[in-house]
Amino acid sequence: MYSKLEDNPTIFFQYSFKPDKPLSSPFATLDDKMAASSKAPDLNEISGSTIYLTFNRPKVDDCHRGILCTNPSTPNSPVSGILFHVEHDSATDSSKGNFTEHARSGKWSFRERTSRNPGAAKSLLYVQKIGSIDPCSHSEELDKIREALKDVPIGRENRERVLGKLSEGEGNPNLEGYDCVIWTVDALKNLHERGIILLGKDPAVLMAEARKSAWPGDITELIAQSSSN
Repeated sequence: MYSKLEDNPTIFFQYSFKPDKPLSSPFATLDDKMAASSKAPDLNEISGSTIYLTFNRPKVDDCHRGILCTNPSTPNSPVSGILFHVEHDSATDSSKGNFTEHARSGKWSFRERTSRNPGAAKSLLYVQKIGSIDPCSHSEELDKIREALKDVPIGRENRERVLGKLSEGEGNPNLEGYDCVIWTVDALKNLHERGIILLGKDPAVLMAEARKSAWPGDITELIAQSSSN
């Protein structure tokens, strides 16, 4: 599920440097202008009290996107958190009842799901840090994030009514003309406008560049790899 913006190669950095070993930093920054490791983050690479843009391995057409808010870290325990995302009822890898549903439009729903150990999730392909949460006021800050995300319209009809028409080619025609990319870009914009995160560029451009960092190669190769796991 991807937006038309990601089909435009002119907005991507051109990666030419390919290190012999994985990059030492767990999070590839957009300024690095180099290909990121395509492995899932190691356990100790997911930090507490952090907001991440996440990419899960694809099952059908492209990576599933979401926003992960991690809890304050505790000694000798894996970092846990909450994943906020939208899902379509037809998704074969949906949350299977292990979620809180906040809103619904047609077969699309906005959900939050507890992640006990995201760093160990085999489905997680890539994360990019987009903000921090004050551990001293974690509950209050998480409530602000949740309320901001609840205000993001879901479903193509609602989205276009509230935020304007989508460009031609955006959204998945097989999923009511909508997708997780549209919602996540709108979510990033809303979080930025409320001062919860500070983005240095347009959220749609940031998303497209992060998609390239998550997997710079042919998406069909990643789908085949993910399906065999």
